[in-house]
Amino acid sequence: MLDVASGTGEAASLAIPIVGAAGFVVGADISLTMVATVRARLNDPLYWPVNADGQALPFKDGAFSAVVCQHGLQFFPDSAAGKSEFRRVVRAGGMVRRVCHIRRASVALAPDSR
Repeated sequence: MLDVASGTGEAASLAIPIVGAAGFVVGADISLTMVATVRARLNDPLYWPVNADGQALPFKDGAFSAVVCQHGLQFFPDSAAGKSEFRRVVRAGGMVRRVCHIRRASVALAPDSR
C-alpha cells in the first residue's frame, strides 16, 4: 500500500496491521523532516518511508494494490497531477482513496434563487 503525503504516518499506522506480514506500507512525503519524523515514530519493518513528490511519484505503473492520501491532496500545487499519479501507480482493480478538506470561500456557490 502507498500512503501519499504520509506526514506523521497516521494512515500508515492504521494500515500496517491490515497488510500484515504479507505486505508492506510505503509512506511518501515531499518533506524530509516528515520522512525523518515518521521513520522514528513508526519504526516498523513493514513501513518504508521515502522522500517523494505526490505529483511525480518515483514508482512503476501498477506497483501498489492500494493508494491513500489523507489530508494531503489539497496542498498539492496541481491536485490533478497528484490524482493522475495515484491512478498510475495503483494496479488494475486496486483501490485509491483520498480525504480532502475544502474551504467554503474556495467553493463557487450558486446565486441565491429566492
